[in-house]
Amino acid sequence: MQVTSCPAACMRAALSPTPQPKSSTAARSGRCAIKPGNIALPPKSPTICRYFSMLAAYAAIVPLSAMLCLPIDESSRLESRTSSWPGLIFLQTCQSGSAKPGEDSMTHRHPMTDTPSLDDAQFKPVDPQSLVPNSHSTHPPRILILYGSMRERSYSRLSAEEGARILVKLGAEVKFYNPAGLPLVDDGVDASHPKVDELRQLVTWCEGMVWSSPERHGAMTGVMKSQIDWIPLSLGGVRPTQGKTLAVMQVSGGSQSFNTVNQLRILGRWMRLLTIPNQSSIAKAWDEFDEDGRMRPSPFYNRLVDVMEELYRFTLLTRDIKHVLLDRYSERVESHAELSKRVRQPKTG
Repeated sequence: MQVTSCPAACMRAALSPTPQPKSSTAARSGRCAIKPGNIALPPKSPTICRYFSMLAAYAAIVPLSAMLCLPIDESSRLESRTSSWPGLIFLQTCQSGSAKPGEDSMTHRHPMTDTPSLDDAQFKPVDPQSLVPNSHSTHPPRILILYGSMRERSYSRLSAEEGARILVKLGAEVKFYNPAGLPLVDDGVDASHPKVDELRQLVTWCEGMVWSSPERHGAMTGVMKSQIDWIPLSLGGVRPTQGKTLAVMQVSGGSQSFNTVNQLRILGRWMRLLTIPNQSSIAKAWDEFDEDGRMRPSPFYNRLVDVMEELYRFTLLTRDIKHVLLDRYSERVESHAELSKRVRQPKTG
């Protein structure tokens, strides 16, 4: 885009508190005299005229110190350098000549290779070959499905069952957890409860999960949340969910919503699960299933198939390289056990 006007004059006009006189032609037409390219501005639009005046000045790299009223000396005044990033040019205006001519002040003060806070003994480059497993697991991907309603005709369970059929057809081994009888967290029951123990064993067994919940009052159900609350971040020195894959689904009685899947994504990230990009949200779920509880052909069904295919692929891609994906600098500097001990240390004094 080329601007047929002096950038400095445009900037002065844009920042001037009083309107600038128009030429007779501009006055008659009601258009701004500044025309970027062949764009014709609507008549009587002083705001747009002023906007393009400022845009023209910036495009020509007019000294931002003039626009921001920054006190700098002549040696650090900006030049029109097409090879410089505007962000670095802006920083140069703030340094009052700390950089030599033609040198970016950020690089001058802080070289991009200067990392004094980094523990070089614990930092290691990423080896692309480490992302290719030496051997591939031969057993079918293990997928656990949790659903958030215990009604006899539970649409979150019915949609999860449709997803399970696709996963089995792809070659996965699928197990369901029935939440009936699962106690509330912190209700005088510990992890030795049979339903809690069953859930935790299944989570440890699986390599990926599907969470399917109805939307109730704009959120996931308590049944769904209780199951997730009983899954620990750490279990006997092992993180049972970390690095495993997750697909999220929801069903709604009315129009389509994404409140529940968004909440499930937050929980999945908190549990350090690899939540796949795709998701399923079925609107008016009561109208998407026949009398036998089978989902009718529809765009909602097609999306559900997409989600299961994606979950299957992501599980195959990541299950044999979890140890590489989860190798974190912060935990090489301070182990998980050391971190837990430090954060649980009571305050003294």
